[in-house]
Order: sequence, then structure tokens, then C-alpha cells
Amino acid sequence: METIPINYVAVLVAAVANMILGSLWFGPIFGKMWVKASGMTREKMEEAKKKGMAGSYALMFWVRLLWPTCWPTRSFLAMLTLEH
Repeated sequence: METIPINYVAVLVAAVANMILGSLWFGPIFGKMWVKASGMTREKMEEAKKKGMAGSYALMFWVRLLWPTCWPTRSFLAMLTLEH
């Protein structure tokens, strides 16, 4: 099986960009609409922060870093690069 080279710097930059865009999307851009649609309140948000929301963010970031290196993703990318 042919291995696909991974640019780890690009993966790191993409993961950071994903977190920044998500923060903007659910913050100043559509934050108020998201809060209203999800039924969240300021009290529920503060309670979630106290329960360890930082851990959830760290896990999401870790998953975004690992996704490009997982076997199904690499196999899919390999299929896209095959010549027919």
C-alpha cells in the first residue's frame, strides 16, 4: 500500500483555523441566534463552563488534529489521487 505524505504544519494550521472559525461562527456572527434556537441561557452556559468546558474544547482540537491521519481518511484521499 502506498503511503500518503502528511504536511503536519498544514494539519495544525487547519485545526487552529477550524477552532477560530467555529468561535466566530457561534460567537459574534450567529451566537445570539444559536443561543435562542438551542434553548441555552446565560446560567446554563456558566454552569457548563464550571463543569469543564475547557476539556471539551481540548478534545475537539485533538480530534481535529488526528482526523487527517486516520485510516479511512487517508484511504479516501488515496482514492482521489489514483489515476483512472
